[in-house]
Amino acid sequence: MMYEEDRVEFFNRLEKFRTDWENQDVFMAYFEQQCIKNDLYKQWVRSFQEAMFRHMELNMFIESFHNQLKTVYLQRRCNRRMDGLIFLLISKVHKRIIHRIKAEANQVGRMGPLALARRERQMKAEAYSLEQLDMMIELKEDGHQIQSFTDANIYYLVSSDNTFITSCTCADFSITQRACKHMYAIEIAEPELSVRLPHHSSITNVLDDDVDNSNLMQETTAITNAVTTDIPVLQETHSERIQSILRQMQHHIRDVTFSSPDNQSLENIIEQLTSIQQQLNNIGTIATNRQLQTQLPRRRRY
Repeated sequence: MMYEEDRVEFFNRLEKFRTDWENQDVFMAYFEQQCIKNDLYKQWVRSFQEAMFRHMELNMFIESFHNQLKTVYLQRRCNRRMDGLIFLLISKVHKRIIHRIKAEANQVGRMGPLALARRERQMKAEAYSLEQLDMMIELKEDGHQIQSFTDANIYYLVSSDNTFITSCTCADFSITQRACKHMYAIEIAEPELSVRLPHHSSITNVLDDDVDNSNLMQETTAITNAVTTDIPVLQETHSERIQSILRQMQHHIRDVTFSSPDNQSLENIIEQLTSIQQQLNNIGTIATNRQLQTQLPRRRRY
């Protein structure tokens, strides 16, 4: 019953469950009180959950946040005051989480778990050439039919409008409601289409509604000050973006073979990279702890 995605079928299974276990009076009284009464079933039945949260059926996310709260914010100190915890959640944790979600949505800084999962799906689609994708994809009246990546006898239907790819009939999209590798394959084969999910706009609305519109400028200034005083987000973001670009260049150079006609272009690129290196050397400062690591010997622990 928990994984039933159709609400009518859930109620049919619930009635059958009640009939099968009607002789267990104590258990059924407990089940009705703890799981069914006052619409409690809506909290654990998949068909009553929002589509974007249907894959979150365990408490791992809560445990992970609890560990982060104890380790990062409370520094493993015992907290005995509820008002202090509420103040910490409002003044520190809440703002950092909103800032992090917005940064991930704009693809700025380090990738989070959702961005990593999205990139894995993209890489699976990018592993196929355009010729292979053309053989796997067939245009239908109601969308694009694509062959399964693992079973040549299975096909999925990817729906789209004039601009965006919206859904797929595969199990991955049905469970997570996030873009699957088949949708990214269509995006590669059809450059005029791009992936967009219906719940993306709802996430943006939630984040926008989190800030009071009447005090938008004050709230933005407060968040900016909190971020710049607590953690150097902008500096880390620029540094990480430069490192990401350099890693991509390194992977590209490693996988590509250059010929002799490319020598002049490569010489120009080397000159430009040398100039960029000099500019980087002239800006920024080395962190104090990194200077100490290079100047002082490491202490040996006993």
